[in-house]
Amino acid sequence: MSASFSSCPYWNLILRLSTLLIIVALPLISGCTVTTRTMPPMARLEGVKRPFFAGQILDLKRKNTIFYRELVEKLSSSDIVFLGEVHDNPDHHLIQIQLLQSLSDKWGKFALGVEFIPANKQPPLDEYIQGKASEEEFLKKVNWHDTWGYDYHFYRALLEHQRIMGGSVIAINAPHELVKKVSRAGLGSLNPEERVSLPQTIDLTDKVHRAYLKKIYQSHPHGNLKNFEYFYEAQCVWEETMAENIAKYYSRYKGKIIVICGNGHIIHGFGIPKRLRRRIKARVMTLMPYPLTERTSIEKDMADFVWLTGKYFRIPKHHPGKIKGHHKQNGFDKKPRKN
Repeated sequence: MSASFSSCPYWNLILRLSTLLIIVALPLISGCTVTTRTMPPMARLEGVKRPFFAGQILDLKRKNTIFYRELVEKLSSSDIVFLGEVHDNPDHHLIQIQLLQSLSDKWGKFALGVEFIPANKQPPLDEYIQGKASEEEFLKKVNWHDTWGYDYHFYRALLEHQRIMGGSVIAINAPHELVKKVSRAGLGSLNPEERVSLPQTIDLTDKVHRAYLKKIYQSHPHGNLKNFEYFYEAQCVWEETMAENIAKYYSRYKGKIIVICGNGHIIHGFGIPKRLRRRIKARVMTLMPYPLTERTSIEKDMADFVWLTGKYFRIPKHHPGKIKGHHKQNGFDKKPRKN
């Protein structure tokens, strides 16, 4: 009597191979493709095992996430709030206007300090905020394209908020032409009239700040900016001037202030915040919106709060008057450091 298939010693192996071939072939027969899921970009926080993702708000002191309403409560307890940004990131500007509205509900009127307009353009800024000049006149008088150059619509809602609510806006930045001169030839190149228009004290002794900026400086081409010392002096001119203008306003009016500036000016607190604390006694908090594009490490002293945001499409920017290298966002346009 002939042997049956079931008694064949290789029957089980043949059956398994046939099943495997069917599983592999099914997607091809049905016209489907096999896809693999990739993990979204994540952030690791020093001393915390679990990862964090875009959309989460981190309280770095508590080393955990908080809800938006908790963030507003915490920020509202301070006198001066720094809201950072990557200048061409739309998500960061949406966060800013959202927080302006929420803090306005808590505080009522407040002053808005803005990096994007230098102090010598305060008069046309006042005219616009007070309704004495049109938006077109304002943009022409402050020479927006050459003074700042990023898309005005990123910042328009911030100014509109103050116009509607009756809040003031403080132009806090240093005159562009002076910073440009320092970046090319140093503080020593300024004549007495130019030097007296800047803060009397410009601290160049912060070794940690210097090391941070030198690392960023070395990672980018700089064109005519070959001298790091001049670059560093220009950065300090920016930050000392902004700190001084905020301090003068606060000392005079004692009201609440929100400051809009690039992340590089507030990271680790050694840009504007540290220079501000030298001048006045006030409760200061910092929030950094942070673009999360790949696996990243967040340092525990980066800011008081970090708001993780996702990928975004960069808008090309033409700015012939801008100092080469400054548009690099102080390193925040680079890929974040891998964990």
